[in-house]
Amino acid sequence: MTIDYDAGLLTLADPDKFEYHGIGEILPIEFRKKWPYVSGIIKVPGVAATTALFVVDCTSGDGANHQLIRRSTEPLVSTQAGVGLGQASQSVAGRLEYFQLGKFVIRGAPSVPFGEEGETTGQIGSAILKRFKVIFNYSKSQLILEPGKMYGQPFPDITNGQNSAAIPDATPSKGEKETASARNTLTIVPIEIYQKLPFVSVRVSDMPRPLDFLIDTAFSESVMGTESAERLGLKLSEEISPVGGGAKTTYVDQIAMTLGGQPVAVNRLRVLGLSGSVEVIGRTFDGVLGSDLLSQFVVEIDHDARVLKIYDPTSFRYYGAGEDLPMILKDGVPYITARIKLPGIVEVRKEYRLDTGTADAINDE
Repeated sequence: MTIDYDAGLLTLADPDKFEYHGIGEILPIEFRKKWPYVSGIIKVPGVAATTALFVVDCTSGDGANHQLIRRSTEPLVSTQAGVGLGQASQSVAGRLEYFQLGKFVIRGAPSVPFGEEGETTGQIGSAILKRFKVIFNYSKSQLILEPGKMYGQPFPDITNGQNSAAIPDATPSKGEKETASARNTLTIVPIEIYQKLPFVSVRVSDMPRPLDFLIDTAFSESVMGTESAERLGLKLSEEISPVGGGAKTTYVDQIAMTLGGQPVAVNRLRVLGLSGSVEVIGRTFDGVLGSDLLSQFVVEIDHDARVLKIYDPTSFRYYGAGEDLPMILKDGVPYITARIKLPGIVEVRKEYRLDTGTADAINDE
């Protein structure tokens, strides 16, 4: 069963024939009295992050509810709980630092105490669920989450029902224009941060599973790892370079690529050995998503929310509070100008390469 909140659709599939090949997160379901529970990590202000089971409740309009919210060091407000099929009652509400389901980290979600005092489980309501496409695979005890259009968007203010004592969203405030612009997002894709490096799942042609690519803005040309190309049995071709002593370059030809369902214009990928990088990073991956493909869009990498947002460059407008820095491309790689001051050395103004493929902070010659 698939609940697509963005499309407003409920889809039922034959469990004997259903196979999932998407880029979502697959979470195991534990059934308690026929109720589906999944494991999540809840972080309440002033309280250590806690792993607990949460009942998945589509009939609740709440966020991530747990008794731990009572111990929050941030302000709480009186509110009405039990909205949905539950019986309404007076309670308190606060905001979480974050709530994590698998690789998805949701910040600033509202929370009210769940159950009686001493209850150790929690509840996930539609305030969080509607940010995903939600797939219940009951036959395999799986809950599958794919980020939707609302993923990464701020939650509304929490009030006490009389429009007073509001707790604003913990994320930076955004103007109406920026919110409207966010609705024009082409896609939002979850990323994995490993050793401070961003990795994203992409679909390549008719591969049976998504492939893991490192997002590396310092790579002017996106590549597929030699090891992955051979393992997957991809069709390869070679070209002899007219310079450099006639060196051969290998390519994967006639491929199609999508990123979170968004087509990426590419006909071929260069094939390059990545075993050395894999050994240094300590994680396997199939390729590198470089500036040649990223430059087709306006790209936002949100390390805190762990998402990659892609916008249409023809309609994108920025209305946030950030700093707008001029950027130049050298051989397809982005550079900005900055000043650096080291102890005992005169301040220097120079160009720096923007490199998401390194875990370093600032490197200088």
